[in-house]
Amino acid sequence: MRVRPDGSWSERLVRALKRLWTRNPSMTALRQRVEALEQSATELDDAELRAQARDVLCALSEAGHVIERKARGYPNGAINASVWLDGAALGPAALRMAVLLRSRDLLDLEEAAHVVRCTAVLAVHGHLHHMVGPAMLARGDCAERRGDQDTATACYEAIVGDFSWLLDDVEPVGTPPSDEERAALESLLVAVERRMELPDADGAALDRLLDRCRGVLERGVSRP
Repeated sequence: MRVRPDGSWSERLVRALKRLWTRNPSMTALRQRVEALEQSATELDDAELRAQARDVLCALSEAGHVIERKARGYPNGAINASVWLDGAALGPAALRMAVLLRSRDLLDLEEAAHVVRCTAVLAVHGHLHHMVGPAMLARGDCAERRGDQDTATACYEAIVGDFSWLLDDVEPVGTPPSDEERAALESLLVAVERRMELPDADGAALDRLLDRCRGVLERGVSRP
């Protein structure tokens, strides 16, 4: 079974992959390690949590590099279904780690979790803007909280550069965007707003993009 870039028979495939996920020993083990850490976190002090989280993140990161290599530039070519499945499972696991680590203000490890999430999402969902956007925004937000403006700027600019063409497609149609288009454009809107708050922003160009984005997102929104 292989996932094809054109998305043919994707619904049938996704149902099959969800069934297969529970039979994947390696990803099941990683998911269980994340769940175990979530459950025990309240009993651990920061040093203990840091040590255990670092071990889990190393395993997640290693899995991410394997997925990235085996994805072979998907969606520009076919991807093995088991690789897609691993990537689809790894992203949410990394997000759960990020949420846990943020709650304990372990920002350096939170950022590492966001890196793993982005690696997984870009490897198997890189053509799905509504999934890429939230992952990149979360990494940029974490970088800002750490005082790393360069990484935050790079994340926001990546979204602006890669998502702006969606406006060119959706804007002339005049109808409300689809749910996936709306989610992607909402990520673009936030990225533009956050980029404008950082140094060396092209304010005039970003203002125009912001107005266009808001105009499309207002379509189909009920007003009181």
